[in-house]
Amino acid sequence: RRPPSQPPDPAAAAAAGAAMAQNWGAGSTFAEVARQLCGEMAQQLTEEHKKEVGKMYIEVEAMRQELRNVQDMLQSYLQREETLSQLMTEMATCFQDSQSHFQSVHGAIEDHFSKVRGQHQQGMRKRGDPVTDAEKALARIRGLLSEPVVAPQGVGHLHRY
Repeated sequence: RRPPSQPPDPAAAAAAGAAMAQNWGAGSTFAEVARQLCGEMAQQLTEEHKKEVGKMYIEVEAMRQELRNVQDMLQSYLQREETLSQLMTEMATCFQDSQSHFQSVHGAIEDHFSKVRGQHQQGMRKRGDPVTDAEKALARIRGLLSEPVVAPQGVGHLHRY
């Protein structure tokens, strides 16, 4: 007997099987047919295994190619995203610069307008109020027209000169 921890020896098992087949007679035919069938089955399994492994290899290669395609797409996507990010940063900077410039120009225009308005108001104060001036002129005209017209005297005294 062998110890239970050791595996059976295949050569010893084959020799024992052959010895039993010779001792059995009719069992030897069965053993021979079984061996032949086992060999055919092993060959068929090997062929089927090769086919399946071949199919799996082709599938794996197709998946790897698809992964390469995805990798290329993601790399181009990242490049576009970096470009867009830089463009957005530049646009934001340009916007801030434009806004600052607009505010400074607006402030300069507002200052200039304030000066012009102040000068205009000063000129108006010096010239007076046109409505009041027109009312005063109208009152003077009414006053003049309210006086009777003086009849002309002889114009002979004008010829002396």
